[in-house]
Amino acid sequence: MKRAGQPAELATAYVMLADPLSSYTSGTTVAVTGGKPFIRMAGLKHPVTPDGRYFVVRGKLWRMSNPCLAADEKSRLVKQLMNARRAVKAAKAAGSLEAETAAHRLVDEAKRRLGEPSGARSQRR
Repeated sequence: MKRAGQPAELATAYVMLADPLSSYTSGTTVAVTGGKPFIRMAGLKHPVTPDGRYFVVRGKLWRMSNPCLAADEKSRLVKQLMNARRAVKAAKAAGSLEAETAAHRLVDEAKRRLGEPSGARSQRR
């Protein structure tokens, strides 16, 4: 197929696993990859999706960081992300919807910067 899967193509696997009739299915990874095998990247112990955007841990997708980021920039962005997540927690504890919304925006912004492909920033201007 040599293309990324579309959400509708992936949804059927999620629906199948969520169905009560699938309750006997456990301890397995369902690879919805269009026939491409998962990729193992050097230095990672978890499989990576064929498009290289996510790695898989216990069946859950986690976004990969942009491989073009310098180590110090990646470290700075990860710290920003962790600070933003702590701000979400604090806002929830304080019951401040406005602060929580702002903190969620910061989390999303940090995630996008960590996973943004090279050149995407200049294309937005």
